[in-house]
Amino acid sequence: MADYQVPRGGVAKLEHIDGELKVGNKARIEASNGKLVIVSKSAYFAGASQVSCNFECDSLHVQHGGTLRVNGDLIVHKLLDVNHSIDVSGLIKAGEIDVGGRIYSKVIECDGRTRVGGFLDVKEKLEARSVDVGGTAEAGEVTLQDLNVGGVATVRGGTITGKIRVGGKFESKAPLEFGDLKVIGKILLPANCKGEKVSTFGRFSAAGNFECKELENKGRMEIKGNCKSQIIDSSGKLTLLGSLEVSREFDTWGTTEISGVLESSNLRIAGSFEAQRVLVNNEIELVGQAETREGMKGDVVFVHSGSKYKGILVGGKVEIGKSYEVVSNWNTKWAGQNLAFRLVGKETRVEDIYAKEVHLGHASRCRKIFAEVVELEAGCVAEEINYTKELRGEIDKSFINRFPKKVTLLPNPPL
Repeated sequence: MADYQVPRGGVAKLEHIDGELKVGNKARIEASNGKLVIVSKSAYFAGASQVSCNFECDSLHVQHGGTLRVNGDLIVHKLLDVNHSIDVSGLIKAGEIDVGGRIYSKVIECDGRTRVGGFLDVKEKLEARSVDVGGTAEAGEVTLQDLNVGGVATVRGGTITGKIRVGGKFESKAPLEFGDLKVIGKILLPANCKGEKVSTFGRFSAAGNFECKELENKGRMEIKGNCKSQIIDSSGKLTLLGSLEVSREFDTWGTTEISGVLESSNLRIAGSFEAQRVLVNNEIELVGQAETREGMKGDVVFVHSGSKYKGILVGGKVEIGKSYEVVSNWNTKWAGQNLAFRLVGKETRVEDIYAKEVHLGHASRCRKIFAEVVELEAGCVAEEINYTKELRGEIDKSFINRFPKKVTLLPNPPL
């Protein structure tokens, strides 16, 4: 076994070193066979140097400032440890990577963690267990478990199965499959991305269809296509230029605008809401104002005191303007409770109602009611009531433009 040393500013033509290689600052390594230099143990570079060929070693350390440039592929079986920067024209393949400044490469394949203090630039492919960059990261197609970037991160699609944490801006220029994405500033995604969870506190934009199991929006979220999710919790502004399918819970505390159809298991609105049509399997709860062009349908519908709804309302049980109600199951949601209490006692307005059972509360106003059973509180107002089974409550203290009419058959709901 023989170690080898290259002096400062020297040029060495090598092929195989059975030991350690120590290279002085501003030196150059060349392959005597024109292709590859192999070092069986560690290679130590004092600082800025150049390797003009493919290079392979057990571990590699660049100890001081400057840039190590490799014109070829770099294979490091264990740790690639660079104090400042490294620029590789081909592939970097390493067990683990730790770079204090900048790293440039065409492809990176890392079995473990890649840590970069400043800037990461990978032109084609980046594969690693985890990537942690203090400043800016730019990569082609990625295959990662976790990505953590302090500033700006840009990728060209791929897969990130675990956590993505970005302090400034995250952008994917091609379809991406991801786990848990959280960005403080801005998220830009193309069409046909899929994820487990998105949490945004700034601006989120998807250029087309988007699928994610859980969406948490505390800023501005725009999806320029259709969206599928299991859970959505939005306290900011949510805009969809297509239709939305939510298999479990949809809670909106701010402003929601849906160009197409919303289908959900449950829907709670505390703020402003618009959609073409709403179809809910279980419960709809409204505190605030909502509007649909083609109607809203749920098994149980609560329109709380002081709320406004414009559009046809269809349900099994529909309760309008019960003043003593607050938003059920929103005990931990301060915004929903606060809004509910502020609206108590104010007039509640809806339009036509189709249901099995309707309760029209105090200071509530609607147009036409078509139901089996209708219950009225004092001070409610309706243009017309049609029922098949029972009319009860404080009928004489209510204001009905046409006297309530018992019928044998109700018209079919319009949705």
